[in-house]
Amino acid sequence: MPSHQTARFEIVGYEPGGNDFLDNIDTIGNTFLDQIDAQMVGWGSGPFVSRPAAGIAGRVFLVTDVLDGGAHGTFYADNGTSWDVISSRYTSGTLASRPAAGRAGRLYLATDDTTSTAHGTLYFDDGTAWDQVQIGPATSLALSLNAFLGLSDSSTRRGKSIIGTQESTTSGSFTLLTTNDKVASIVLPADGLIFVAYQAMWEESVTGSAQAAIFLGANQLQAGYPGVTNAGQYAFIGGSGMVNKFVPLSSRGDGLASNTNQNAFTTAYTGYATTGQSLTSSYIPDSAGNQQLAAGGPCCIFANAGTYDVSVRYAATAGGTVTVKNRKLWVWTTGF
Repeated sequence: MPSHQTARFEIVGYEPGGNDFLDNIDTIGNTFLDQIDAQMVGWGSGPFVSRPAAGIAGRVFLVTDVLDGGAHGTFYADNGTSWDVISSRYTSGTLASRPAAGRAGRLYLATDDTTSTAHGTLYFDDGTAWDQVQIGPATSLALSLNAFLGLSDSSTRRGKSIIGTQESTTSGSFTLLTTNDKVASIVLPADGLIFVAYQAMWEESVTGSAQAAIFLGANQLQAGYPGVTNAGQYAFIGGSGMVNKFVPLSSRGDGLASNTNQNAFTTAYTGYATTGQSLTSSYIPDSAGNQQLAAGGPCCIFANAGTYDVSVRYAATAGGTVTVKNRKLWVWTTGF
């Protein structure tokens, strides 16, 4: 390489014309040394235009007029086929002075962009654009993991409402109880999903009067059933055998559910198992009408991207009173 070549041959005081070998020794010797130079692994420096063609793996060249790697230039390594940047991996400055993206692997700390930390925001050059690397201070790792899992990021992506208080309503239409079963301002990303898990104990004073439903804002959750398009989904108790007796209410795949045939039961539901209990509240009858399979679990909802208040509301549609206690609501969204 021009900056670090081996010494060149020169016979001082020799006059050409007397010996073919001596007449050509400068050429022969220097050709031999050029071949040695071609096989040597070393380093050189100079402006970008003087960097030799790649082809000798292991060489290093400092380009002195490309300063985004530091005040003295940018190092490149010859991989045998092309030159790779091995410095300019990290620089800092204002966001406005950040160089154009295009050298994959670089890091840049924008010291005046304090949306992530008080010390600035870190960006990574992916070869095409600058991607933000660090999104927050000490809690950045947790936020990053939550965002990756689709649980939370800098916006509200999950929440809960745990209410032990017993409350009632006589409203003939769906309404929130005095202490709302609601998780507010949940952000749903585009093409994402909302998950709702709910468990409560409820009773009705008039047979078939109690109803409960999930709402997104002011809209009752809709469900698709065979032969029915966009039906408003709700749970009800039913069965004269359970008037004024608490029964479980829970979420399931299509919304909320409670046992819809309580005539066979005469004992009220007394409470949860604190050592661990599934989200279940009802049975699915088999083809013979026998109650065989428990139904319950989170409800998975799709909707347009936006911010939603997710709630559970109650109604006493046939008069009387609906009473609810031990209410547990969990809501979260995930993106893809």
